[in-house]
Amino acid sequence: AGKANEARSQLDRISAEQVASIEIVRGTSSDLDVQNTGQLVNIILLENPSRSSITTELSATHFFDGELEPGGSIAWTGQSGRLSYLLSAGLQTGYRHSENFETSFNGDFSPNDTRDEDRYTDQETYSFNSNLAYAISDTDRVAFNLLYNDSDPPQRIFRTTTDFNTITPLITHVRESTAATASNWEFGGDYEHGFANGDRFKFLFIINEKESHRTRERFSSSVLDGEEAKDLFLDTSNRYQEKIARGSYTLGLSGNQGLELGLEAA
Repeated sequence: AGKANEARSQLDRISAEQVASIEIVRGTSSDLDVQNTGQLVNIILLENPSRSSITTELSATHFFDGELEPGGSIAWTGQSGRLSYLLSAGLQTGYRHSENFETSFNGDFSPNDTRDEDRYTDQETYSFNSNLAYAISDTDRVAFNLLYNDSDPPQRIFRTTTDFNTITPLITHVRESTAATASNWEFGGDYEHGFANGDRFKFLFIINEKESHRTRERFSSSVLDGEEAKDLFLDTSNRYQEKIARGSYTLGLSGNQGLELGLEAA
């Protein structure tokens, strides 16, 4: 049970040696416990009483301006009896440096101004992902998912503007600093019970939250590295929360027919 906690991130952390086979299912069936109108990919793992695998990945990116950004991830997956687990943590960096130069002209084709700008974005994202599933009995199963991301995408801008509409060209130096933080977490779980006649009952819930905060400040000066004056201050923040609960009961009407009844609140 997850939205931001996508299955793709979990599949990336399953070792190939644990996979027995992969099925591609077309069409839909009440046996699949999912409403499928396209294709369903079913990952079948090896059935072992106990297994464990640790996967690590390290990276380093060197940029043209000399900046070096590290990254990496570590994941621990396995099974111990009726318990299967997946725990992972990672660091992703999103560095970017762009240089722009613009020239504009007036209606009579005389020079208007020029803008020389350097923009830096240096983002680091820390993530934690977990999936725990436990078979309480042959007919009862419970699973929990947890996702947490935290990032700080600050931005810096250095801009030099030259105005040619005055007798002497007017040069203005602008420096912008945008401090930013962003985080999101999600917790979900589901419980499933199978009856002797083939019917199934399932309950799931999802709770998530996204929060971000940005503070943008702009300073201007007529002299490079001279005394600056603040001419802009913008402080913005937002938060998004969601809660979902859903219960369903699947009946086997006949050999090739099924009926699902469900109730959802959000």
